[in-house]
Formats: sequence, structure tokens, C-alpha cells
Amino acid sequence: MCEIWEEVRREGIELAKDEIEKARDEIEKAEAEAEAKIKAEVRIAQAGAKARERATKTALRMIKRGNLSVEEIAEYQELIAG
Repeated sequence: MCEIWEEVRREGIELAKDEIEKARDEIEKAEAEAEAKIKAEVRIAQAGAKARERATKTALRMIKRGNLSVEEIAEYQELIAG
């Protein structure tokens, strides 16, 4: 009878190890997905900041030319809602 219980115990341990390994894999996958999402969001934010910087520089050049009002330039450069 002890041999049967020992076998059941070993099988239980193996099942637990398998479940732990599956859980670790799922955690690693979730971490990788979260990291990829954060990196994508950072790239989007950086691109937006660069676009706004370019628009601001262009607006400043347009102001120096003096053909349009500051409000019109800001609106054309989408620096303010129009």
C-alpha cells in the first residue's frame, strides 16, 4: 500500500511541477506583451513630440514672414484647435 501512495505522491508532484512551469510561461508571455506595448506607446509619444516640435519651428518661421496672424499659423500647424 505504501508503494501506491508513493506513486500517487510522485505523480502529484510531477503534475504540480507542470502547472508551475505553465504558469511561469504564461507570466513570461504576459510580461513580454506588456513590455512591447509600453515600447510602442513610448515610440508613439516620441513621434508626437517630434511632430509638434517640427510644427512649432515651422510656425515660428511663418511668424517671422508676417503674412498670417499668430492664431492662423497655430491653427494651420494644428498647434491649437481650429
